[in-house]
Amino acid sequence: MLPKKILFSSFADAKRPPHGVKLRWKDKIAKDLTMCEIKNWRREVQDKEMWRKTINKEVKSTTVRSDAAHVIHEHKERAKKRRTDERLLDYNKKMNTPPSTTTVINVDATCSICGRTFKSKRGMNIHKRICIQKQSTNASTDTKTNEMHQLTTASASNKNTTTKNIKIIDLLIKKDKNQYLCPNSMCQKILKAQGATMHVKSCAKAWLIEQGVQI
Repeated sequence: MLPKKILFSSFADAKRPPHGVKLRWKDKIAKDLTMCEIKNWRREVQDKEMWRKTINKEVKSTTVRSDAAHVIHEHKERAKKRRTDERLLDYNKKMNTPPSTTTVINVDATCSICGRTFKSKRGMNIHKRICIQKQSTNASTDTKTNEMHQLTTASASNKNTTTKNIKIIDLLIKKDKNQYLCPNSMCQKILKAQGATMHVKSCAKAWLIEQGVQI
């Protein structure tokens, strides 16, 4: 069995790796043995004096502390002190550096929509967005008014057409047995109800215009 010094000891200049594959306890012991350059530990364990010398060659023992809360508090205090020192160092660097000379660039900061001029390009971009929104809202209101005007004109024209859309068969002179007389004086043909409308449209166009009927 391996002595406790290997289990509860650490190397003098060793650092814990930030990442790596999770190893078994057996693998970690084998890694420690290779770092200590112990090739055949089973044979060396037989001689206790020799084994003690090989263990204490590059290994230092540390006592395990039981007050975990105090250790955590000390660690936090050290980290806090380190952060304050870093902030102070950064502040001193900023104070010692000379102020940067900024060159003023003449930027064309005029709105392309309304022609207003600005001191900075950033203000011009913000104003330009508002201008575009106003322009789009005005265009939408104009389209809505045009649509309403078209609807009103269409409704008015529909009213006029409804008054003029009179059935031709109602204007014809009716005879017995659903027979009608052609209004053209040159024709005077007796018509049936089924084809009277088409005949009058082709034969008596002048009469239909006088009656105010749309052909």
